[in-house]
Amino acid sequence: MKPESSILYDITTIASYSGNGMFEFGHAKDHGDLPEINFSLVMERRRSLPGLFEIYPGSIVDVSTLAMTLDRISSLVPAVVIILDRGFFSLDNLTLLHKHGYIIAATYSRKEVKHVFSSSMRRLDSADNTMLHNDKPVFAMHVDFSIGDLPLAGYIYHDPDLEARERSSFHRRLREVMDTIEKTKPKEKRPAQIAQIRSICGEHYRYIRTTAKDGRYHGQARNNAISRRENRMGRFMLAYNGDYSPTECLDLYRDKDRVERTFEILKSDLDIFPLRQRKPSTLRGLVFILFISLIVRLSLRRMMAESGLNRRYSMDKMFLELEKLQMMEIDGKMVERERTKNRKTSWRFSSQLHVPKYAEFRQYTNFTFQLEFRLLEFYCLQFQQRQGSNGKGTK
Repeated sequence: MKPESSILYDITTIASYSGNGMFEFGHAKDHGDLPEINFSLVMERRRSLPGLFEIYPGSIVDVSTLAMTLDRISSLVPAVVIILDRGFFSLDNLTLLHKHGYIIAATYSRKEVKHVFSSSMRRLDSADNTMLHNDKPVFAMHVDFSIGDLPLAGYIYHDPDLEARERSSFHRRLREVMDTIEKTKPKEKRPAQIAQIRSICGEHYRYIRTTAKDGRYHGQARNNAISRRENRMGRFMLAYNGDYSPTECLDLYRDKDRVERTFEILKSDLDIFPLRQRKPSTLRGLVFILFISLIVRLSLRRMMAESGLNRRYSMDKMFLELEKLQMMEIDGKMVERERTKNRKTSWRFSSQLHVPKYAEFRQYTNFTFQLEFRLLEFYCLQFQQRQGSNGKGTK
């Protein structure tokens, strides 16, 4: 399987004030007080363009969505490599993925993964395991392991640069949390104090020992727990199915960040939060329009980068400048009004945008449009069947 045939898959949550039945309380880190839906997205890696989406009720966990997505992808584009985050790492998902090419980050919470790390850590930082990734040294070692009866292959990595960044971020946040604790007035009862400390510490709760004395909190670091956390910093495992070198595997996996950036565009640039639609049909229609908007926006971003326009303008600024271009009709002819200097510059650069030819569109349809048109045919068939069963006929 060629890297160009790979797809990226991830899922995010979208909260709402709506009373729509699809919105349910789930596991979101943000807006946990609002019901939500899960929005899954499949992207083609080479062009960084969305190819498939689906929405699920908010109570459905990430690992449960993969089976439905695989069924849809396999019936349309059977030969792909799927790249996934550690949130999808489970025995059930790995069993589903075993017939496909895939790259997935392993979660440290599984005992099998912990055993691989503990048995390989001393050998990992050997000079024989060094590779250069973006001109920086990274240690990588191949490992074979199993979960249940399922044999797996993977690479363990140690990125010293990533380790330094994670260590700095962790201790900076830990210090901020401890300072906040010591400035907080304790509540009277112990259960209330525990709840108060948990709300302040968040994920750092396990690394701080707190006592209340003389009307204030006193924080002390749990050094053993911190040491165990530090031993994992900059170290991770990628399980895979296919023929990949450690460099290819890491390159493919880190492209997964494109999906996260696309979710940011969806929630910020396209202003999707919060949704207020009540009818499921209206909600699906809105999400479909947002999906098409993503395709258009990401296509424009790529064209701006290829033409060099992004060095002078953000996309929003370019739109604002082009909106100022005016035409007027004189004696039946359309004449453009005089441009300002900025408009001349933006127009000159925007004229360099590459407009794809028909042949290039056909190449793209081999994946994305083929996928969506096949799905559209499927939905139309379902609609016709429902109309027929209701005695309304088809149209």
